[in-house]
Amino acid sequence: VVDLIVQRGMVFSKLNRFKTAFEVFQTALEINPNHLPALRAAAKIAAKLGEYQKAAEKIKKDELAVLLVNRQGNSLFVAINPK
Repeated sequence: VVDLIVQRGMVFSKLNRFKTAFEVFQTALEINPNHLPALRAAAKIAAKLGEYQKAAEKIKKDELAVLLVNRQGNSLFVAINPK
């Protein structure tokens, strides 16, 4: 379900409806606060809207989510953050 919501947000983003896209990503994050695609998309959109504080908050949560995923399996971490 969250993936579908994120896809919907991406459509709004591509239509340059950034405020609506951000709201859609927020809805996805209410369902799953650690959903990496939603966190990253929300951070990008917040920055486009000039909401740099909100963007920073999403980035911080993204780093936390990556750390949580890393504890579950290192190979998944590498796929998300290739080094």
